[in-house]
Amino acid sequence: MKPLEADQDLRDEEREAAVECAMRMVLDFVDGMVGNTPEQAERKVNQLRSSKELDLLLPEEFKRKVLKRALDEECVANMRKCDQLLRETVALSVADRMAERGAKLAEARIYFLRASQLGAGPDWCRAFQRAEEAIRLTGGMRRADASAAKPLGDGTMRAPKRVTLH
Repeated sequence: MKPLEADQDLRDEEREAAVECAMRMVLDFVDGMVGNTPEQAERKVNQLRSSKELDLLLPEEFKRKVLKRALDEECVANMRKCDQLLRETVALSVADRMAERGAKLAEARIYFLRASQLGAGPDWCRAFQRAEEAIRLTGGMRRADASAAKPLGDGTMRAPKRVTLH
């Protein structure tokens, strides 16, 4: 073996080691996205996209798979935040706090749209839409004064007024 061939083999081994190290680093970075908030996940996806190491060392197929996985984690973060906001909105509806309910529902819609853009499943999207509709129809109907359905007073039942025929 000539010295030039030995140098070439050594450079190839160093390059393979650098690629493996970069792949591990990127996978650890993506694994760290689990449980992040939507904002943190979006920031990390942008960091991953702009990483110069990804462009230079790693194979294209690996970069596509890692980016897809990172976007899936961002989608899950948006779905999780949307579900949390829907639960809070239901509680506000029951408590008749309509202004706050509207604000929370609008915020939930923002996360829903982002999750939909990132590829949320159609079942989840339909479930969100049904829950949103139920929330909009809930609350805001309490009356402080008497009505035909709920008369105020002693609470005793009265016999209905009937017409008597002679």
